[in-house]
Amino acid sequence: MILDPVHRIAFVHVPKCAGTTIRNWLRPALGCDNSWAGPSRHPAFGPYHRAHVPLEVLRDHFPQAYDDLRACRAFALCRAPGPRFQSALAQHLREFHDCSLTQMSPEARAQAARRVIDRLTSDKAYDYLEMVHFLKQSDFIECQGARVVGEVFAIERLSEAIEAIAGATGLETRPPQEKANETRQIRLPSAAPLMRRGRKLAEAVLPQQAFRAVHGRAFRMLTRAQTAERPDTGLPDDVLEFVNRHYRRDHEIHAAALEPRPAPVS
Repeated sequence: MILDPVHRIAFVHVPKCAGTTIRNWLRPALGCDNSWAGPSRHPAFGPYHRAHVPLEVLRDHFPQAYDDLRACRAFALCRAPGPRFQSALAQHLREFHDCSLTQMSPEARAQAARRVIDRLTSDKAYDYLEMVHFLKQSDFIECQGARVVGEVFAIERLSEAIEAIAGATGLETRPPQEKANETRQIRLPSAAPLMRRGRKLAEAVLPQQAFRAVHGRAFRMLTRAQTAERPDTGLPDDVLEFVNRHYRRDHEIHAAALEPRPAPVS
């Protein structure tokens, strides 16, 4: 999240919605600190990610930040729930299970998705930090059904979002055209285990800044951008039915964000 009460601008980072591109652009451009970035721990609810705080959590546990957000012109990006769920599943498996979604059989992929669904629908509390990418987009745009973030753009209209934010902030710079933190496919699937071992070794022996630079270059060389999003996510019907049902409000928000916007008044 980017929260700038001085300029009265906010960007609410909905997980798995291309928000890293906007966040990496705005934070240095506006001179914001890292107070709303990275993992942390709260005494009331445990581990959480400061970049992705649902609005009810923000209101109840960070009331000053919530009030600041309400006073700002707030922006967010949204995405079709099907591709977003698959992207979240890919990151979840990569970060917490050290495996690649693209290397799994259809049966294993379906089982992994069903385990996530079981955790989302269980009465038992789950690790918020681990499951943050599966939270509803509406949790970051609305608070108890009331709209808080006024300007929501579909990621299909990322360039429009960038221009709107630039106009609101007066920034002349623009972020790179390539999306940050995008889901990518390994060029040579059989090399995936070797890539993961190499990453762990490099992370263990290199300084953090050097690791990030080396890892970024290597990752770009050994992977390619995923093909354009399609409604068919490659998941079985029962998983897609859950996504359609569980994220019904997100479907509505995304559909509204795809509607043509009125031309700005000159």
